[in-house]
Amino acid sequence: MVRDAIIECFLNAHRDHLGLTGGYEQAERDYCTKIVEQSFKETKGDFHNPTRESVLAALP
Repeated sequence: MVRDAIIECFLNAHRDHLGLTGGYEQAERDYCTKIVEQSFKETKGDFHNPTRESVLAALP
């Protein structure tokens, strides 16, 4: 799902940018998921059933 690819992209970017070592994999993934969830919420998109339009609107 595209939404999950966005989360994975955020996860990789945060690791690269912050120098995270991956020792807190689940916490890092949860944090990035929350960022994407919040973006969907702010743009009135459905995080669990995203449409093309809601994904494009939610991209930060």
